[in-house]
Amino acid sequence: GNRMSKIRIFQFTIALTSFYFVSLHYVNSFIDGYCKEESFVLHVQRDQVKRAKLEFFGQTSVGFVGEDLHFYLNRFPFVQVLLANNTKEFKSIVYYRIFKNANNNIRSLLYNYDIFRRSNFSSHSFVPCIESKCTPASLVENLDAASSRFPFTFTRDPLKRFISAITEIEWRVKKSRLATHDYLPLLKPLGSEERFHEFLRLLVLNGGSRKFSSQYAAAGVDHLAPQIGTLLHAQLAEEQPLRRYRVESFHSELQRLADDVGAPQLFDLYRSLGGGDLAPHVTSRDPHGTTQAAKSFLSSASREAFEEIFGSSRDTCEDSPAGENDCRLTCEGSPAGGNGSSSNTCEDNGPSVRRQQSAAKSSLVAICRLYLIDYMCLEYPLPADCRFLQQEFDSSLEAYHARKEFVSREQNTMIAYLRAWLPEWALHIIAVAMCGWRPECQTAVMRGLSVDPDD
Repeated sequence: GNRMSKIRIFQFTIALTSFYFVSLHYVNSFIDGYCKEESFVLHVQRDQVKRAKLEFFGQTSVGFVGEDLHFYLNRFPFVQVLLANNTKEFKSIVYYRIFKNANNNIRSLLYNYDIFRRSNFSSHSFVPCIESKCTPASLVENLDAASSRFPFTFTRDPLKRFISAITEIEWRVKKSRLATHDYLPLLKPLGSEERFHEFLRLLVLNGGSRKFSSQYAAAGVDHLAPQIGTLLHAQLAEEQPLRRYRVESFHSELQRLADDVGAPQLFDLYRSLGGGDLAPHVTSRDPHGTTQAAKSFLSSASREAFEEIFGSSRDTCEDSPAGENDCRLTCEGSPAGGNGSSSNTCEDNGPSVRRQQSAAKSSLVAICRLYLIDYMCLEYPLPADCRFLQQEFDSSLEAYHARKEFVSREQNTMIAYLRAWLPEWALHIIAVAMCGWRPECQTAVMRGLSVDPDD
């Protein structure tokens, strides 16, 4: 009897575990399906931008106010390279670029692979990637050969990418040798925590508008554009699904890419060229201290934030990555719980430290809000201080799904009624009015099926 009880418990555990993973797969597939819909992306981010404004400025009617969220639809260029001797059916590989996601490294590799292929894969030494040749506009946007193209991209943790993008923008502005305000209306010293906070306020104030991208284009603010826009464009332009790989595991992910496309020479070439960064960018050295200032500022939000950003916990100021700036983590009322043993006491700085922590936490949450769709759709974990946003996302998803179901039912009822009373030629006129000249949509209407309510 005791043995049977153990068997039943074991069977129940297996069944429960299986149910969990099946449910998790269903939920992820459900979310992934909606992430391909532009209307859903804008539905989520419209709400999040408003919330970010309310928390930052106390109202939503500041800065840009409107429905324009071009920030989330902005897409980056692409690169197409022909394949040879690949073991699968693909004739070309199409890289959908996303700035600040090892973009120069990948472009350089593909550029050298193209030279390697033209030489019939004979010995090859690295050739620097010239901008005009490195990004040819060689992809003709039609679907004639879509089935033989292999589209892919690399994604990155949204917070790390955001910091990297600001570092890039500040470097570009400084490189111009012109006054900062000619490019961005920022007044705080370059490389300071106050400057990073000022930059974030500017981004929230503009609310994801097209005007922000165009007005400050010279500063390269397109580097800040969320990753979702490129994914939306690719799934419309390509017949094959867009394959996603992660920058965080670049070496192993590149090998997986080579296996997926059936081109082992791609990874072999990468290894023969050193297997590192083929095109190191000057901003990776943080020339103006922007990255360090951003990390130092955000890490003061909480102990969890500090550990997530710097990778370890520190209870004192000794050996801290940012020197005395991190002493605030040991102050009374700080995440360290007031047990810090640093010689720098915080007795006189308690209120200012708590204000700093509050500003850092609200800034971290604002970043999470602005890039929530990237976190959710690309399946990156939210920082600890932002995990409550998962509930807000779930609520947005439920509301969107319910609205879509309602519209679909209304359309089905209307179309069924019209089909019962109108002749075929009249239905065809209605179908053209509803769908334009899209045959599949017209067919759906003529048969009494629902069409996309956002079309």
